[in-house]
Amino acid sequence: MGLTRLILVKQSKQHAEMKITIHDIRSLTACLAAVIATLSATAQTYYGGEGTAEKPFLISSIDDLEALNDATNNENTEGFYYLLTNDITTPFTGMIGTEGVFHGNFDGNGHCITLNIDRDESYVGLFGTTTRATIRNLQVDGSVFAQHYVGAIVGNPSNGTVIENCINFANVTGSTRVGGIAGGIVSVKQYGNTGVTIQNCANCAQVSGNDIVGGVIGYSGQQVGNTLQRLANYGHVDAPERTGNERLGGIVGNPLYDDVVVALVNFGTISNRTISGTMGNSNPESQTALIYDGQMAPTDYSFPQQEKKTRQLIGNNMSNEDSNINLSSEYWLFEEGMLPRLKMNGIELTQRAILYATPIILDDNSQIDNIGASFNVGTKYGVTWKATQENAVFDDNGQATILSSGEDILTATLGNYSRTIAVNITADLTKINNTTTESKDSQWYNINGQKINKPTSHGIYIVNGKKFVK
Repeated sequence: MGLTRLILVKQSKQHAEMKITIHDIRSLTACLAAVIATLSATAQTYYGGEGTAEKPFLISSIDDLEALNDATNNENTEGFYYLLTNDITTPFTGMIGTEGVFHGNFDGNGHCITLNIDRDESYVGLFGTTTRATIRNLQVDGSVFAQHYVGAIVGNPSNGTVIENCINFANVTGSTRVGGIAGGIVSVKQYGNTGVTIQNCANCAQVSGNDIVGGVIGYSGQQVGNTLQRLANYGHVDAPERTGNERLGGIVGNPLYDDVVVALVNFGTISNRTISGTMGNSNPESQTALIYDGQMAPTDYSFPQQEKKTRQLIGNNMSNEDSNINLSSEYWLFEEGMLPRLKMNGIELTQRAILYATPIILDDNSQIDNIGASFNVGTKYGVTWKATQENAVFDDNGQATILSSGEDILTATLGNYSRTIAVNITADLTKINNTTTESKDSQWYNINGQKINKPTSHGIYIVNGKKFVK
């Protein structure tokens, strides 16, 4: 019995030891699983880099953008730095922050990301929602379509976000709170008293919405004031006519009373005269240098102190210290025959930025929807123009000769890029001389504005800047 008991005791001890060993293994396995899950959730696989300011994570493809989205969804972008190394031309159909908030620092390095975002939801853009984030030196192209809080760069920037040196070429469409750069800014006190700063940014595309729509920013506000400074629109704001208190503006649809607003300039067009030239229904506490081109964006919500003629905005006219529309050359590039361009670390020197800053210079009594006299267009850097319906032709110097009245689409082209502007020509053609006196120095152009020798066949020509029918 003693031997049997001893054997049983030994077996019991061995069994106990085995149980402890299995428990330990199970605990270790659980810990390893948790670590693996955490690493999997936070793993960041990019083209290269370490995520520091000196060695940022490198973004070069859609796969890298998807990896950044995963990191954003897992709240693992705080304090990390990202650098775009090249243009991404394959359309990105996703979004950075499909389920999370971006807190990192993204430098576009002057490159462009092409978008094709179509989401039946709100808070949509290349970045969905951002807090304590920095996005700079970036171009975007393509299209963005969503519901509310829709912007090409950020749908919903919030407390502590800085967006600077960004330019949008992507058409943006939404319902409310829609803007070319940012859809709707929401800064609330529970996240501190730091608002959003959007500066040195421009829109060059079409922005479409129903209410709270702006060429650059749709909505700005909530509980903490934001800083909106040096913003420009060269594109088109498309919105229905106001039937009530819709907030529609060429730059910002609705900034709030405690925003700081400085140097908002609208060089672009609007779809109807119920859209305000710069800001919709709002009255910021601090506002300086609000300017719009009253010929390109004629509006019934007129502010004489803000409204200028195109000729007043080109060249160095806006940098005149004696002018009430003084803009600093520290932030703006002024060139003869061109509209000012915001300095964006070189983005302003690209062909596309140049194209959108090339002006249409109308007679002082004309507006873009009511052109009653001959006009000029900019041709600097080799920009060429053509009228789709051939209601006008242009010579090499940008002089337009009107051939007939009616609605038309003017297309300006530079290199591989083009832009279109809708016009309505209402000129009295009886005032256009249909005959001309030739001289040995006469210059002849065909209906397409191409210089030719003296014509031998029947048709419409331009000679010495006048219409001639042979």
